[in-house]
Amino acid sequence: VPLVDTYLELIWIVDRDEAAGSEFGRWVASGQAGQPLGWAVRTDELDEVVKRLDLTVGSGARPTADGRMLH
Repeated sequence: VPLVDTYLELIWIVDRDEAAGSEFGRWVASGQAGQPLGWAVRTDELDEVVKRLDLTVGSGARPTADGRMLH
């Protein structure tokens, strides 16, 4: 969902067997229907934000429809 210069990404499970084959798929499948599961942000001050909010940071990547990797 485009939002000016950013976006909201909605992800859902179409094939539970395929989702079970990846860590990300299992994470999405573990969510409760109709409830947000997680969120991600981008900042140029990651270390400072992580320390201030006492967060755990994870990395991730996925292929786009045209075959590029989105990190």
